[in-house]
Amino acid sequence: MTSEDWAQVVEEYNTTYKKKFTGIGDLLKTELTRYTGHRATLIRRLGVTHHYLNKIINEHNLSHLCIDSKKGTRIFWDDVLFEYNERHGTNIKDDKTLLETLYHHHKDIKKVAGAIFVSWVLVHRRLIFHNIERSPRGGSKAQRRSSGPWLTKLKNIPDSVTSNLTPSQLADRVGCAYSTMSAYLRRGEKPFTSGLSARHNSFACIPEAEHNVCL
Repeated sequence: MTSEDWAQVVEEYNTTYKKKFTGIGDLLKTELTRYTGHRATLIRRLGVTHHYLNKIINEHNLSHLCIDSKKGTRIFWDDVLFEYNERHGTNIKDDKTLLETLYHHHKDIKKVAGAIFVSWVLVHRRLIFHNIERSPRGGSKAQRRSSGPWLTKLKNIPDSVTSNLTPSQLADRVGCAYSTMSAYLRRGEKPFTSGLSARHNSFACIPEAEHNVCL
């Protein structure tokens, strides 16, 4: 990257993050100090590769401000909030409200992390910090098993058909886990078959008159 390229990077950085850096050296010195040497944060915010960032850091003799990347990325939640509002045109006031809103919508920590470009581990820690109520694996077990496209598909299958299928076959047909289907069927919501041999079950959904054709 040329000096003109870095000048453009600085200009875009100032515009995006409401800063007033005079050059790339000024930007790097201030931001590396602010982020305690975590280069991963600057790579994302500058939109450059690891190679070019390290090269410009060395040119400005700022390597002493960097730390081992294995120590992770320092997160400023004010930045996360600012960037989310910029991307989505929202005006969320604080990161607690942001996390509560996203978690209520997704009910999944990893999906929340994906929405704000932050590690799910850091999201989990922040939820605990703000004492935001959460459920394991995106909702309680009852919530996960009482919703989803698989349930609609299952309800649309006539009882006369499900009565000839095993839980495993039904799970495959509607696209859910076997354990989810078993728990649902145990409540007596749909008739199903069990105890037949695996070979007989494989023909259960085929009309009896056509069984010999398959043998």
